[in-house]
Amino acid sequence: MSTNADVESLARFPDENPNPVLRFGLDGTVLYANTPSEVLLTVWGVGRGEAVPAFVREVVSRAFADNAAQEFEAQAGGRDYALAVAPIAEAGYANVYGRDITAQKLEQERVTDLARFPDENPNPVMRIRRDGVLLYANGPSAPLLHRWSVGVGDRVAEAVAERVSRAFDLDASEFIEVESEGAVFAFEIAPVAEGEYANLYGRDITRRREAEQGLVAARDEALEANRAKSAFLANMSHELRTPLNAIIGYSEILIEDVQDGVTEALEPDLGKILRAGRHLLELINDILDLSKVEAGKMDVHVEAYDVGGLVRDVVDTLRPLFEKNENEVTIRVPDRLPLMRSDAKMVRQILMNLLSNSAKFTKQGQITLAVERVDAGTPDETYAFAVSDTGIGMTPDQASRIFTSFAQAEASTTREYGGTGLGLSITRRFCELLGATSR
Repeated sequence: MSTNADVESLARFPDENPNPVLRFGLDGTVLYANTPSEVLLTVWGVGRGEAVPAFVREVVSRAFADNAAQEFEAQAGGRDYALAVAPIAEAGYANVYGRDITAQKLEQERVTDLARFPDENPNPVMRIRRDGVLLYANGPSAPLLHRWSVGVGDRVAEAVAERVSRAFDLDASEFIEVESEGAVFAFEIAPVAEGEYANLYGRDITRRREAEQGLVAARDEALEANRAKSAFLANMSHELRTPLNAIIGYSEILIEDVQDGVTEALEPDLGKILRAGRHLLELINDILDLSKVEAGKMDVHVEAYDVGGLVRDVVDTLRPLFEKNENEVTIRVPDRLPLMRSDAKMVRQILMNLLSNSAKFTKQGQITLAVERVDAGTPDETYAFAVSDTGIGMTPDQASRIFTSFAQAEASTTREYGGTGLGLSITRRFCELLGATSR
């Protein structure tokens, strides 16, 4: 049985409570409010004996109607409160018990804010269970999921599932690369042992991969250039030694003939020396021309000249070369062509390189040089020079390399026919200097 002292002690519970405690009448009138509740009353703009705001009265009415506790939240003094309205129907009032949930709210907001990190990440982020089942994937992961034909709750691609399992076995991060729709992603698989799942953090490395491939291609090109130059040096060693040996050898013979007083047989030997010297000069000129082009020291001198006359002069110059292999040469030049404005020396060298090439690789065949006006009578008028022959021909792969410096169709061609592999390369460089094309 409670004594008056006990009742008085219990009556102090509401006042001693550090949280808000209130009592509302059926009409929402404030019947009681402890000191911590005053901050709420101030915000609501009411005092004891006055009716609370309408939104609070609605909660009170619903509690009595349902004869069940109702909860709502309120802010006051920079704090958040959760308030439970407990109706006491027989007494005609409702007790309201509040608690400060500010810290809880802040933590909830912090967690909610952190939870947005994966969704806001522009790179793929996934969570995969230890057995390979996908638990979560953000938006940027969609192309990968589409490629794997999986969704949340499905087992991911076997290769990925195996790496997830391996990460748990090793208790360490694993790293994999995955391609999707032309993009390359690098993933770190970080196992979370206590959660029995692994978080996958991806980043787009497409540009880095492209840069790496570019470096590899550049390296391969450098190696190929080095190989071509090595082959060139090997060829040049032979090409330069042959005429030099001829010059030295025949010079020694001539010296002996002169010493012996024999002069009748000098002419053939002198002819051989002359041809060897010219060949050597041709090799050196090719090297010097290419060096000047690559160094940007080759100047273009534009002048007007007769195309037909230049073509016939080139053919006449090379006629001994054509006759050596018993080749017939045909020239096709339209009548009354207007003067052409370009660098005559370069055009002449281009035609000589092309025709010399045909003469070298054609025996007892036909070589044709045709000239054609393109877009005649317009500001875009140009001249097209075409050289064709019935020589040994080339495969598409060989044809793709003929304009490369120091390169010929194949090594056996160099051994059989000689040459440095510079003629057509110089031809292309001269064409580029003149604003022309070669193919």
